[in-house]
Amino acid sequence: MQIALCQFNPVVGAIRENAERLLSWAHRALQQEAELVVFPELALCGYPPKDLVFLPDFHQAVQSALKSLAERLPLPAILGAPTPKRCNAAYFCFQGEAKPIAFKRLLPNYQVFDEARYFVAGSAQQTAPFSWKGKRLGVHICEDAWSEVIGYSENPLQDLALQNCDAWIHLCASPYETGKPAFRQELFRKLAIQYAKPFAVAGQVGGNDGLIFDGGSMVFGASGQILWMAQPFEEHLGVFSC
Repeated sequence: MQIALCQFNPVVGAIRENAERLLSWAHRALQQEAELVVFPELALCGYPPKDLVFLPDFHQAVQSALKSLAERLPLPAILGAPTPKRCNAAYFCFQGEAKPIAFKRLLPNYQVFDEARYFVAGSAQQTAPFSWKGKRLGVHICEDAWSEVIGYSENPLQDLALQNCDAWIHLCASPYETGKPAFRQELFRKLAIQYAKPFAVAGQVGGNDGLIFDGGSMVFGASGQILWMAQPFEEHLGVFSC
Protein backbone atom coordinates (compact mmCIF):
# COMPACT_ATOMS: atom_id res chain seq x y z
CA MET A 1 0.00 0.00 0.00
CA GLN A 2 1.25 3.46 -0.92
CA ILE A 3 0.86 5.92 1.97
CA ALA A 4 1.36 9.68 1.64
CA LEU A 5 2.53 11.75 4.61
CA CYS A 6 1.67 15.44 4.51
CA GLN A 7 3.69 17.94 6.52
CA PHE A 8 0.95 20.55 6.94
CA ASN A 9 0.72 24.16 8.18
CA PRO A 10 -2.75 24.80 9.64
CA VAL A 11 -4.07 28.03 11.14
CA VAL A 12 -5.57 27.59 14.60
CA GLY A 13 -9.34 27.98 14.46
CA ALA A 14 -9.52 28.42 10.67
CA ILE A 15 -11.39 25.15 10.28
CA ARG A 16 -13.04 25.75 6.91
CA GLU A 17 -9.86 27.11 5.36
CA ASN A 18 -7.76 24.28 6.78
CA ALA A 19 -10.24 21.75 5.40
CA GLU A 20 -9.97 23.19 1.90
CA ARG A 21 -6.19 23.03 2.05
CA LEU A 22 -6.29 19.45 3.36
CA LEU A 23 -8.47 18.57 0.37
CA SER A 24 -5.97 20.21 -1.99
CA TRP A 25 -3.09 18.20 -0.50
CA ALA A 26 -5.15 15.02 -0.77
CA HIS A 27 -5.52 15.60 -4.51
CA ARG A 28 -1.74 16.02 -4.76
CA ALA A 29 -1.29 12.74 -2.88
CA LEU A 30 -3.59 10.99 -5.34
CA GLN A 31 -1.52 12.37 -8.22
CA GLN A 32 1.48 10.65 -6.64
CA GLU A 33 -0.48 7.36 -6.66
CA ALA A 34 -1.02 7.25 -2.90
CA GLU A 35 -3.76 4.96 -1.60
CA LEU A 36 -3.98 6.66 1.80
CA VAL A 37 -2.92 10.13 2.96
CA VAL A 38 -1.98 10.97 6.55
CA PHE A 39 -2.09 14.46 8.06
CA PRO A 40 -0.73 15.69 11.43
CA GLU A 41 -2.20 15.91 14.91
CA LEU A 42 -5.18 18.31 15.03
CA ALA A 43 -4.54 19.26 11.40
CA LEU A 44 -8.16 20.31 10.90
CA CYS A 45 -8.23 22.91 13.68
CA GLY A 46 -4.53 23.59 14.21
CA TYR A 47 -2.43 23.02 17.32
CA PRO A 48 -2.77 24.26 20.03
CA PRO A 49 -6.50 25.13 19.93
CA LYS A 50 -6.53 25.94 23.66
CA ASP A 51 -9.86 27.37 24.94
CA LEU A 52 -11.54 26.95 21.56
CA VAL A 53 -12.21 23.35 22.60
CA PHE A 54 -14.69 24.62 25.21
CA LEU A 55 -16.90 26.32 22.59
CA PRO A 56 -19.86 24.35 21.15
CA ASP A 57 -19.64 26.28 17.86
CA PHE A 58 -16.05 25.14 17.46
CA HIS A 59 -17.01 21.47 17.70
CA GLN A 60 -19.97 21.98 15.36
CA ALA A 61 -17.59 23.49 12.80
CA VAL A 62 -15.14 20.60 13.22
CA GLN A 63 -17.82 17.96 12.72
CA SER A 64 -19.27 19.80 9.72
CA ALA A 65 -15.82 20.03 8.12
CA LEU A 66 -15.11 16.35 8.78
CA LYS A 67 -18.39 15.38 7.11
CA SER A 68 -17.64 17.60 4.11
CA LEU A 69 -14.12 16.22 3.77
CA ALA A 70 -15.34 12.63 4.02
CA GLU A 71 -17.72 13.30 1.13
CA ARG A 72 -15.16 15.09 -1.06
CA LEU A 73 -11.79 13.43 -0.45
CA PRO A 74 -10.47 11.64 -3.55
CA LEU A 75 -8.75 8.98 -1.42
CA PRO A 76 -8.92 7.79 2.20
CA ALA A 77 -7.34 10.10 4.77
CA ILE A 78 -6.24 9.91 8.39
CA LEU A 79 -6.18 13.34 10.02
CA GLY A 80 -6.12 14.87 13.46
CA ALA A 81 -9.21 16.56 14.92
CA PRO A 82 -10.88 16.85 18.33
CA THR A 83 -13.96 14.81 19.16
CA PRO A 84 -17.08 16.51 20.60
CA LYS A 85 -16.07 15.04 23.98
CA ARG A 86 -12.67 16.80 23.70
CA CYS A 87 -10.51 13.81 22.91
CA ASN A 88 -7.49 14.55 20.73
CA ALA A 89 -8.19 12.01 17.99
CA ALA A 90 -7.15 10.69 14.61
CA TYR A 91 -10.09 10.40 12.20
CA PHE A 92 -10.43 8.15 9.17
CA CYS A 93 -12.36 9.96 6.44
CA PHE A 94 -13.62 8.50 3.17
CA GLN A 95 -16.78 7.92 1.16
CA GLY A 96 -18.97 10.00 3.42
CA GLU A 97 -17.75 8.48 6.68
CA ALA A 98 -15.63 10.26 9.30
CA LYS A 99 -14.84 8.13 12.33
CA PRO A 100 -12.25 8.44 15.12
CA ILE A 101 -9.79 5.55 15.04
CA ALA A 102 -7.19 6.60 17.64
CA PHE A 103 -7.35 8.68 20.80
CA LYS A 104 -4.37 10.40 22.42
CA ARG A 105 -3.82 8.81 25.82
CA LEU A 106 -0.79 10.67 27.20
CA LEU A 107 -1.51 14.37 27.63
CA PRO A 108 1.66 16.45 28.18
CA ASN A 109 1.34 18.91 31.02
CA TYR A 110 4.80 20.48 31.30
CA GLN A 111 6.82 23.34 29.74
CA VAL A 112 4.65 24.83 26.95
CA PHE A 113 2.05 22.06 27.19
CA ASP A 114 -1.19 22.22 29.16
CA GLU A 115 -3.19 19.49 27.46
CA ALA A 116 -4.72 18.09 30.64
CA ARG A 117 -6.68 21.34 30.87
CA TYR A 118 -8.11 21.10 27.36
CA PHE A 119 -8.42 17.43 26.47
CA VAL A 120 -9.84 14.19 27.82
CA ALA A 121 -7.36 11.31 27.63
CA GLY A 122 -8.12 8.21 25.59
CA SER A 123 -8.10 4.82 27.28
CA ALA A 124 -6.38 1.48 26.86
CA GLN A 125 -9.76 0.02 25.89
CA GLN A 126 -9.85 2.40 22.89
CA THR A 127 -6.36 1.39 21.75
CA ALA A 128 -6.38 -0.89 18.71
CA PRO A 129 -4.71 -1.06 15.29
CA PHE A 130 -6.63 0.33 12.33
CA SER A 131 -7.04 -2.15 9.50
CA TRP A 132 -7.01 -0.95 5.90
CA LYS A 133 -6.26 -2.86 2.71
CA GLY A 134 -5.01 -5.86 4.65
CA LYS A 135 -2.61 -3.83 6.82
CA ARG A 136 -2.88 -3.28 10.57
CA LEU A 137 -1.71 0.27 11.24
CA GLY A 138 -0.62 1.37 14.70
CA VAL A 139 -2.06 4.88 14.49
CA HIS A 140 -1.16 7.01 17.51
CA ILE A 141 -0.72 10.66 18.43
CA CYS A 142 2.45 12.50 19.47
CA GLU A 143 3.09 12.03 23.22
CA ASP A 144 1.89 8.42 23.06
CA ALA A 145 5.27 7.54 21.50
CA TRP A 146 7.20 9.30 24.30
CA SER A 147 6.10 7.04 27.16
CA GLU A 148 9.53 5.61 27.99
CA VAL A 149 11.32 8.94 27.51
CA ILE A 150 9.04 10.90 29.85
CA GLY A 151 8.39 8.01 32.24
CA TYR A 152 4.65 7.47 31.98
CA SER A 153 3.11 4.43 33.66
CA GLU A 154 1.17 3.62 30.46
CA ASN A 155 2.74 2.66 27.14
CA PRO A 156 0.26 3.01 24.26
CA LEU A 157 2.74 1.71 21.65
CA GLN A 158 3.37 -1.42 23.65
CA ASP A 159 -0.39 -1.96 23.89
CA LEU A 160 -0.66 -1.60 20.11
CA ALA A 161 2.33 -3.86 19.49
CA LEU A 162 0.65 -6.67 21.43
CA GLN A 163 -2.13 -6.50 18.83
CA ASN A 164 0.18 -7.14 15.87
CA CYS A 165 0.72 -3.91 13.94
CA ASP A 166 2.31 -3.95 10.49
CA ALA A 167 3.49 -0.33 10.67
CA TRP A 168 3.43 2.70 12.96
CA ILE A 169 1.58 5.86 11.88
CA HIS A 170 2.52 8.80 14.11
CA LEU A 171 0.55 12.07 13.97
CA CYS A 172 2.21 14.95 15.78
CA ALA A 173 2.44 18.69 16.40
CA SER A 174 5.78 18.88 18.15
CA PRO A 175 7.20 22.37 18.85
CA TYR A 176 10.74 23.13 17.78
CA GLU A 177 13.59 23.71 20.20
CA THR A 178 17.35 23.44 19.81
CA GLY A 179 18.38 19.80 19.52
CA LYS A 180 14.84 18.43 19.42
CA PRO A 181 14.75 17.39 15.73
CA ALA A 182 17.79 15.14 16.24
CA PHE A 183 16.34 13.78 19.49
CA ARG A 184 13.02 12.98 17.79
CA GLN A 185 14.76 11.32 14.89
CA GLU A 186 16.74 9.05 17.20
CA LEU A 187 13.64 8.23 19.26
CA PHE A 188 11.64 7.16 16.21
CA ARG A 189 14.59 5.21 14.79
CA LYS A 190 14.88 3.26 18.04
CA LEU A 191 11.13 2.58 18.11
CA ALA A 192 11.26 1.22 14.56
CA ILE A 193 14.08 -1.13 15.61
CA GLN A 194 12.50 -2.05 18.96
CA TYR A 195 9.25 -3.19 17.36
CA ALA A 196 10.77 -4.23 14.00
CA LYS A 197 8.13 -2.27 12.08
CA PRO A 198 8.28 0.78 9.79
CA PHE A 199 7.69 4.06 11.66
CA ALA A 200 6.06 6.91 9.69
CA VAL A 201 5.59 10.45 11.00
CA ALA A 202 3.28 13.24 9.77
CA GLY A 203 4.07 16.48 11.60
CA GLN A 204 2.70 20.00 11.80
CA VAL A 205 4.83 22.83 10.47
CA GLY A 206 4.58 26.62 10.85
CA GLY A 207 3.91 28.90 13.79
CA ASN A 208 0.90 29.07 16.12
CA ASP A 209 0.39 30.92 19.39
CA GLY A 210 4.07 31.72 19.90
CA LEU A 211 5.18 28.16 19.11
CA ILE A 212 7.27 27.19 16.08
CA PHE A 213 6.82 23.78 14.48
CA ASP A 214 9.56 22.33 12.29
CA GLY A 215 7.47 19.39 11.05
CA GLY A 216 9.75 16.43 11.57
CA SER A 217 7.90 14.24 9.06
CA MET A 218 9.91 11.11 8.23
CA VAL A 219 9.82 7.37 7.63
CA PHE A 220 12.09 4.72 9.13
CA GLY A 221 12.28 1.14 7.91
CA ALA A 222 11.88 -1.81 10.27
CA SER A 223 15.62 -2.01 10.83
CA GLY A 224 15.95 1.70 11.58
CA GLN A 225 17.12 2.92 8.18
CA ILE A 226 15.85 6.34 7.11
CA LEU A 227 13.61 6.02 4.05
CA TRP A 228 12.34 9.58 3.71
CA MET A 229 12.55 12.89 5.53
CA ALA A 230 10.72 16.15 4.78
CA GLN A 231 12.46 19.49 4.63
CA PRO A 232 12.01 21.25 7.99
CA PHE A 233 9.83 24.36 8.33
CA GLU A 234 8.13 23.75 4.96
CA GLU A 235 4.95 22.02 3.85
CA HIS A 236 5.83 18.81 2.10
CA LEU A 237 4.39 15.54 0.81
CA GLY A 238 6.14 12.18 0.70
CA VAL A 239 4.94 8.71 -0.28
CA PHE A 240 6.21 5.40 1.06
CA SER A 241 5.28 1.77 0.53
CA CYS A 242 3.86 -0.22 3.45
